[in-house]
Amino acid sequence: MKPIRIFISSVQQEFAKERKLLADYIRQDALLGQFFETFIFEKTSAKDKSAQKVYSEGVNRVIFILDCLAPNME
Repeated sequence: MKPIRIFISSVQQEFAKERKLLADYIRQDALLGQFFETFIFEKTSAKDKSAQKVYSEGVNRVIFILDCLAPNME
């Protein structure tokens, strides 16, 4: 069975550590790692493409988008 791709997203600097931890957890977990493949923008190489194009391509190749949000504290 082909793994289901999950895009883990948030504002670029916000939750950067949490996105990486979540992606690593899913990838390393014996059960979740069998069924899911994670995509986080930081793990891509965008040398010859615009950041927007890489982001859009990543979103277009996934089934689920997990967006990490925080309340506005202003």
